[in-house]
This record gives sequence, structure tokens and C-alpha cells, in this order.
Amino acid sequence: MHMCDVAAASLGQVHLTICAECARYEWTDSNGSLLDPAEAIASAYGPFPLIDRLAAIGAPGGLALIYRVPARHRSRLDVLRTGVWTQIHPALFASQDGMNLMLAPTDPFVSRSIAAAG
Repeated sequence: MHMCDVAAASLGQVHLTICAECARYEWTDSNGSLLDPAEAIASAYGPFPLIDRLAAIGAPGGLALIYRVPARHRSRLDVLRTGVWTQIHPALFASQDGMNLMLAPTDPFVSRSIAAAG
């Protein structure tokens, strides 16, 4: 996948590169090898507790899953713009408010899978 001149952000054991201009994303490991987006998301954000499910008004999907991010991991939110939905998977958008991670699945199967895991 072609990426613009954007540096990857480290999210624990994985890295996420997002180009806001061309709306592309790419998940890689520490060696720069491409990762499956679902596995990378689970690695980067999986340990955070699900605190709420809300109707996702203004989001790409109909449901927003809200995760509390512990203070020691809040730097992982910096890759996402506050209040802007960014695609991080073929069927998943993410946003943040400085303290919480918000995921908005656009596919019912992905929505059920993520909600069941939380």
C-alpha cells in the first residue's frame, strides 16, 4: 500500500500510520512488516475496558463502543485526531476525546465481534 510522507506512531508492539490527506492507514510490526488490521487493533487497544455502547450520531457506523484508556496508555490516542472519525480497519473507524477510545464499526459482524470481546 502506498503511504504518504507520514511517520508511523508506536502503539505498544504495533505501529499505525494514517495519512489524513489520502485517507489511508497501515498497521506494521517493529520490523515494518504489514499486519492484519484486526490483530493489530487487538494488540494496541484490546486491553482497555469497554465502558459504554452508544448510538453513534455523526459516526460512520450506527454504534459507538467507548473504551476507557488508562493514563499510562493515553499517548496511544495521540495517533487519532480528537473528535474526528478515522478509518483504522476496512470496517472500523476510531476517534478519541483525550481520555477514551471510541470505535465505530461499519459492518454488523465486526460490531458484534468487538462488542462481544468487550
